[in-house]
Amino acid sequence: MNNSNLQNQDKTVPASESIQDNSLNNTCTPCESLYNDSQSSVASDIIKRIDKKTGENVNYRLFDNSVYNFPIDDNIYKIFDQNTYVKTSFTVNNTIFLDEMDDVYDSFNEKDDAAKFEKAIDTLKTLKGGTLRFSKPLSFNKKVEVSDLIGITIEGVQSPYSLQGVNFNCGYIEFTKPDDIGLVINGFRDLTLKNINFVCREATGSTDYLLEIFKGYDFEINNLKFRNKVLGGNCLKLGRDTGILCAFQGDISRVTTVQNGGTGIYTGQTNTSLNFRSCYVGGGRWHIKGTVYSAFISCACDGSNDNGYVIEGGDQSRAHTLTFISCGAEAANRSGFWVGSYVYNITFIAPHSGENNQGLHPGIGELLMLENNGIGEQEAIRVSNPASLNKSGNADIYGTSSRCAFLILDSVYKASLGKGIDGDSDWRYNKVLQITDESLFPKIASNTINQYGRISSYTRKSANITGNLSGTETWFYLQSEGAYIGKDTKLLGLTIQVNKTITSSTGSSGILTFGDGMNTNSDVISNIGLAAGSKIFHTFKNNEFVDFNHLGIRFHMNDNSVINDGNISLELFYEKLY
Repeated sequence: MNNSNLQNQDKTVPASESIQDNSLNNTCTPCESLYNDSQSSVASDIIKRIDKKTGENVNYRLFDNSVYNFPIDDNIYKIFDQNTYVKTSFTVNNTIFLDEMDDVYDSFNEKDDAAKFEKAIDTLKTLKGGTLRFSKPLSFNKKVEVSDLIGITIEGVQSPYSLQGVNFNCGYIEFTKPDDIGLVINGFRDLTLKNINFVCREATGSTDYLLEIFKGYDFEINNLKFRNKVLGGNCLKLGRDTGILCAFQGDISRVTTVQNGGTGIYTGQTNTSLNFRSCYVGGGRWHIKGTVYSAFISCACDGSNDNGYVIEGGDQSRAHTLTFISCGAEAANRSGFWVGSYVYNITFIAPHSGENNQGLHPGIGELLMLENNGIGEQEAIRVSNPASLNKSGNADIYGTSSRCAFLILDSVYKASLGKGIDGDSDWRYNKVLQITDESLFPKIASNTINQYGRISSYTRKSANITGNLSGTETWFYLQSEGAYIGKDTKLLGLTIQVNKTITSSTGSSGILTFGDGMNTNSDVISNIGLAAGSKIFHTFKNNEFVDFNHLGIRFHMNDNSVINDGNISLELFYEKLY
């Protein structure tokens, strides 16, 4: 042992002076040497403390790395510096009980909880790990950032439970200066956070996250509650969107956020191996950006002013290989689940949507919205056993363009996805495969290999209509199963038969054209002979797809002359997507 270290410690605790500890009305006085090291040099780091209440002598020990390995009895205090005393009964297994040590607060020589918290963390870092526990409220008047926490646990003594964040009767951290909020943990390993409330009660202030952890791995977050009243305020952030600053190998469970907009839980780019279980976001959204091979199990979102779950990639990593199991979103202003660009291999198992699209936005999916602006890829999305309680009238699943992902939809109970699929016609036809229970859905009569080399499943149907002709034009609207033929219909062929000779002032032939949303460059079907008995079969070769709610077929003369008489029958052959 370096004897100079022991000699230098006499400067910290002068032999001729007493150390006053007014918080306990006790006096600390130097004492004779109580321990010898292996080289029989005198260890002068022991002082005696006389407890005036009991009259007992209590031994203190001056803390220093060079002498830390000395045995310390239960009644000996570790002295970290002249102003810091930590009794070993408070540090069993390196556990510091903050609010049970008012004397230590005074000894830390810090007047506010933020500084005391920082100093306690520094103490545990010096001890090479341990636990910081508290049950009384801590008031932070500034943002607190601590770094390089290895083997450290921070926990409330009592388990907090306050879903709406109104009443707290146990350990919580309140940020009292709303423009300077947040606990930031920069660098960690083997970290545990549990049983803590994080509170900001002001309606205006910084939108910084109440808790942010990044640059580390091997961590557990359990039973944290957040109440952030700041408009657009955010709660929990994991990772800082680069590889070196990510957070990975973590278990996050029973986290509850209640807020006024903003993001409840954010997991960033290059984060991996994360397991979210039974986490709830209220009044805000989930934001999953560029996170990789992770799972979300029985999580919920309620009352988001945006989408419930936002899933997208970023400039550092794609969001991929993510699984959502029995997760739900209710009462979101837009969609329950929104998937953007730079995303692939996403699986939703038993997703639930409950009355989302509260804003009644057109052109979105109440359960799932796929949106790809063409900048990055969006591929391979699977939805199994979905359930959508849909009262907005919009589709349950919506894809905005042909760039949206190939979607596999299986194990569908028709009543639980009653509003079906809508969006871009090319995407619906070429990139949606539904594997259905034939006892609940119309039997699939044809399977088509399309240009993507994938299988799309449709039901082949036909519809008939007969009508008299008059005027300059006559419109026909075909119906099937009591409804007009419209969206999700791929046209195969059309038979036209003249039942009664068509007469007009000057025209020599009749023409059929499509209207109300025919997705083709040329809507001219065929020239038709005017004599009774004429019959033509027209085949659609360009995958014409109906884009509007009602398919209209217009008959008129080739020169738009007035029709005097005539009658025709139409039979349309098509495939309907279910």
